[in-house]
Amino acid sequence: MYLNYEFLLNLSLLLFIMIFGLIIPKLTLKTIQFGVRIPSSKIDDPRISKIRNGYTLDVLLYSVPVIVIFAILFNRPLIATAIVTLEIGVYFVAYLKAHYKLLKIEREEDWYADVDQVSYATISDHVSPVHVLLMFTPMIFIAIIATIIGIEVYPTLPHIIAIHFGSNGKPNGFATKTYLSVLTTPIIGYVIAAIFLSIGFLTTKSKIDIESYAPKASYRTQVMFRNRTIELLAFIGILTELLLLFTSLLTWGIISMGPGFVIIIVAFPVMILLVVAIFSLRYGQMGSRKLDVMRTGEETFQSLESNRDDNKEWKAGIIYDNKKDNSIFVPKRFGIGYTINIGNKKGVVIFILLIIGIPLVVVLIIILMAMR
Repeated sequence: MYLNYEFLLNLSLLLFIMIFGLIIPKLTLKTIQFGVRIPSSKIDDPRISKIRNGYTLDVLLYSVPVIVIFAILFNRPLIATAIVTLEIGVYFVAYLKAHYKLLKIEREEDWYADVDQVSYATISDHVSPVHVLLMFTPMIFIAIIATIIGIEVYPTLPHIIAIHFGSNGKPNGFATKTYLSVLTTPIIGYVIAAIFLSIGFLTTKSKIDIESYAPKASYRTQVMFRNRTIELLAFIGILTELLLLFTSLLTWGIISMGPGFVIIIVAFPVMILLVVAIFSLRYGQMGSRKLDVMRTGEETFQSLESNRDDNKEWKAGIIYDNKKDNSIFVPKRFGIGYTINIGNKKGVVIFILLIIGIPLVVVLIIILMAMR
């Protein structure tokens, strides 16, 4: 009897989103709560803790119906996947509720009225482009290996090949044999490698937001976080390419859809989720969990000095729009990693390519494969 790997994947992702959503507030910088920058003198305001507790309760309450629906419809893969996506919306709604509560307090009481606002300019040594390329080279090699194997086995493949397998291990999707249909997965592998490599290069030039109460330590932690993020991307990219390679071998009949393959196909995504979770818990957003440890004795909270109030440049604390900022990648205010400055024209182009253009290329490849 085969394991229902689609159910296991969806369940793992659902639980990950819910748990991750609950712990995110504890991973952000103390001066940035729910997407709102606050003066260092307000870090211990009891209302922030109250909003944080309310957010936690909201995520739990909103997730209950999602989990119930998933339990009922788990055996319908497409609906189950949609339900998992719904959980993202659940924690997003809880976040917005907390964000606007805190933002309202900050604006009504004008927290920055008596605060000396400062900003820091930094010149950071970027990671060598050659070093970044070397880290992502294994992704390209794996895609090349898959391509070579596909070309070698092409003459031996039947006229009709299986391109998708159900949870019972039986093929439920077919296509006519062409080089495009046989090599679709390796081609997608090249596209994914290009995406990861591009994000890796952009991350090396990401903005560093230095904290006024700990300028030296925050600089060190953010540089460390940026470098570790690139390494994490490379690791996730390699796992993704290996999963695509196993999928290709299955499609070409080199390996069979048995319990062992089911374990592999579930293990790779779960491993990625675990690695992301461990990374987040260890470093926090922009190295926030390392900041207190790395602060020197001279760096303390200052009641009359804080980072510049830039809340107006963030829409809902999520979308960064600042035409005066030349940065393309900037640290997220809620979540782990970076987002794009849509006020930068280059950022807009990159956003379109990543969010719209590249997925369209993948879809086009799949459509062409089905037509042949």
